[in-house]
Amino acid sequence: MFFGSKNDDYYVGIDFGTRSVKAVEVSMKKNKPELVNYGWITLDQVKETLNDSEVDYAELLRIALIRLLKELKPQSKKVNIAIPAFNGLVVMIDFPLMKNDEELSQAIQYEARKYIPTSLEDVNISWDRTSIDEENKTMKVILVAAPKSEVQYYDDLFEGTDVIVDSLELETFALVRSLVGKEKGHYILLDIGAKTTNLVYVEDGAVHINRNVDVGGVDITSTIAENLNISLVRAREMKESGKNFFTGPMPLVFPSLEYIVAEVRRILGEKKSQTLDAVIVSGGSAMMPGLSAHIAKVSGLKVIVGNPLSRVIIDPKIARHIEGSVGSSLAVVIGLALLAVEQKES
Repeated sequence: MFFGSKNDDYYVGIDFGTRSVKAVEVSMKKNKPELVNYGWITLDQVKETLNDSEVDYAELLRIALIRLLKELKPQSKKVNIAIPAFNGLVVMIDFPLMKNDEELSQAIQYEARKYIPTSLEDVNISWDRTSIDEENKTMKVILVAAPKSEVQYYDDLFEGTDVIVDSLELETFALVRSLVGKEKGHYILLDIGAKTTNLVYVEDGAVHINRNVDVGGVDITSTIAENLNISLVRAREMKESGKNFFTGPMPLVFPSLEYIVAEVRRILGEKKSQTLDAVIVSGGSAMMPGLSAHIAKVSGLKVIVGNPLSRVIIDPKIARHIEGSVGSSLAVVIGLALLAVEQKES
């Protein structure tokens, strides 16, 4: 679900996270998208080069973006970006069957007021039919809303650069595009970010539920630090070293993961009649040894690590650099690049 226009030859996605800015560039090769370029810069790396310790988050993002674009040297001057899921609204609404878009649009404007706690003039709204039941004369429509101030905020980050924002969407839809695509089935995506986890319930490639919880990789790191009585820096190093904290004589208990699993159960409780094909885990913590197996054990569900790289051909020159945790962390940004491919082909 996007707010934008069609892109041209190369397709660039840029993902602004709470701790980093990531970018990928995709081009078409034999009618298949090929990942030809990528870049990644953390805000900590930016901070280390600045004398002013009081630089705010927005300025850090802007500096990181400028440096990333300088290194990436993208072929395209148009980019696709995402708004964090917690800054938008995704609602599935049931309507009587309407085949006239104008009539449906008016009905959506009316219904939107029930879900959006501010003036509709202050938000960008997008919608799409996800399913039609001809027998019962009903249909499901997904409503997506994002504050215009948030859209402008990310637009402003590019002021003074030589690239423009071609389209902007909630990261939820980029995740689904790169991890599920149009595959049939029922899935829950768990994108574990640094500070938040995005949970998305997907039916046959369409988003039905989207929720966010305020726990993420930072909480996992904090648990390691507290239990082992070590610094956060050392805990992060151990977390990234390949050590399995879920097994052994004294496995650690991670309250953040228990909270995430509880939210998965709540979502499934709302979808009583549906059988879940799998929970798909993504994000920087997804490749943490034992994490997916632990979630599977606690939830009793099939859990797999998402692989956004399966949706693209990878240039051999960069393939070895983005395997493992790096590749898993590119789910949103690859989904953004693939958005432009979809728009070009439509």
